[in-house]
Amino acid sequence: MKLKDTVLLMAVILFLAGCAAVGPGPTGKNYNQAVKTLPMAVDAIHSMPASWYPNTLLGDVDSFYHTSTSGRLFVTPERLVFAVYDEPTNSFLQGYEVAFSNITWMTGKIHGVGRIIRFQSNNSIQSFIFGGWSNEEGQELNKDQMLDYLLGRVQ
Repeated sequence: MKLKDTVLLMAVILFLAGCAAVGPGPTGKNYNQAVKTLPMAVDAIHSMPASWYPNTLLGDVDSFYHTSTSGRLFVTPERLVFAVYDEPTNSFLQGYEVAFSNITWMTGKIHGVGRIIRFQSNNSIQSFIFGGWSNEEGQELNKDQMLDYLLGRVQ
């Protein structure tokens, strides 16, 4: 393999790793930290690192050029809550919230090592990409199980 090919391969690997990186915030105690500053997190049954693409239907390569925000997606029995970790205040700040009952449609998609959910609510389209797993209340779900769970809440 030529040096040029090796460099190109390394660049692709780094790009894909960045797409599946763990979001910001305390990694060991995300749930406990969120409960202190994000009231909705008390009801969370699942949470995972995610990136939010507001007003974007993720799918083709061009859609990933839209602005995204990294944070944590909390799933309660009734809603999705996306929050960002603010390091200076050591707290989670709510960025987006939607009740499952307000979601008109939701689709899921595999994206490399991550998973994408796309949905419409209140005449706007939202997309989230997530990876990893959730382990709240002793229920461990991997990214595929989480995708199936979310799709099942709407469809």
